[in-house]
Amino acid sequence: MSDSREASCERGFLCQNRRCGRPCRVEEPGSCPEGFFCREGLDGPSCLPTCEGRTCPEGQDCIRPNSEEGVSVCTQVYGQNCQETPCPEGQKCQVWNTYSRPREAWGTCLIRCGEEHTPACPEGFVCQMSYCRKACDPAVPEDCGPHYKCDRYYEKFAWTCEPDM
Repeated sequence: MSDSREASCERGFLCQNRRCGRPCRVEEPGSCPEGFFCREGLDGPSCLPTCEGRTCPEGQDCIRPNSEEGVSVCTQVYGQNCQETPCPEGQKCQVWNTYSRPREAWGTCLIRCGEEHTPACPEGFVCQMSYCRKACDPAVPEDCGPHYKCDRYYEKFAWTCEPDM
């Protein structure tokens, strides 16, 4: 996807939060096809996907990517589908969905850590970027399980299990 909003969508489509959609009229719900809804964006209103109230194909769940208000898509969820089974009290549900793999998502319950939060992470976890993350060893190929990889954000960070996106 291009960094330029204008160049990132096909001709006739509008860019909205890194998704492309055909133009629509917010006051006319029928201006979007079934499975889409109309929402105002920086470039004007456009049709965005929704699976709310619909049945997803077998093996997929209707998820709402964390960064996209109102958008929902049918995907196979790896890890914990915390939108379907809520996280324990004090934990935050995080669901990742990438534009390059729109039918896959990764979910987990995150425990906040740091100065004003949980003083220490559970055994086998490290506090990194304000959340407890599962520690791993890059020399052990299956340390993180299927659909996850042992990675680190920067050289100074610890190795942790991250979605294999």
